[in-house]
Amino acid sequence: MAIASYMIIVILLFYGGILWLQFFLSRKPNRWLGLILPLISFLFSLQALLGIAAYSTVRTSVTTIMENGTSYTTEDVVVPPEKKDTGQLIATAVSVFIEYNIPSVILLGIYAGCRSRRKKNMELEKMNIQDLE
Repeated sequence: MAIASYMIIVILLFYGGILWLQFFLSRKPNRWLGLILPLISFLFSLQALLGIAAYSTVRTSVTTIMENGTSYTTEDVVVPPEKKDTGQLIATAVSVFIEYNIPSVILLGIYAGCRSRRKKNMELEKMNIQDLE
């Protein structure tokens, strides 16, 4: 139980660190820095999309243990891939792509919010400078 609690804390700190880094990079004057984390997240979603084909074949192993416990047999069973129609494949690909791009959308939302706030502050600063003149 204690290990699970520590793992939850570590995972929350990891995601909190990612969000803090996104806020930090989005507030920088260079606008490309704020797009680094959304791009990495998008590349992970493409990797997941291309990895769908890797899960078409299922390999399992069967183990038989005798009552006395001394002899056992292990054999590998390969289940051939099922024929999927194109619609089912497209639906799977779209759902995987959308699911894996949720972090990208969140990070881009943070980027857009920080950039719009920065732009508004720059305009206010220009207006204050013009008022002083």
